[in-house]
Amino acid sequence: GPQLTIRWRVEQRLGTSMLHRRLVRDYESNPQTSKSRVYQSFCASVQKA
Repeated sequence: GPQLTIRWRVEQRLGTSMLHRRLVRDYESNPQTSKSRVYQSFCASVQKA
C-alpha cells in the first residue's frame, strides 16, 4: 500500500545519501555543520535527477 511506498522512498533516499563521502563518517563536531552537509547532499541528488 501507500505506507510501504513512502517507507521505500525514505530508505532509498538515505541509501543514496551514503554515496556522499562526507556523510559516511561524522567528522564534524558541530551539529549545524552536519545538518548542512546532509542538505547539500540532498540538493545534489535532486539536481542530478
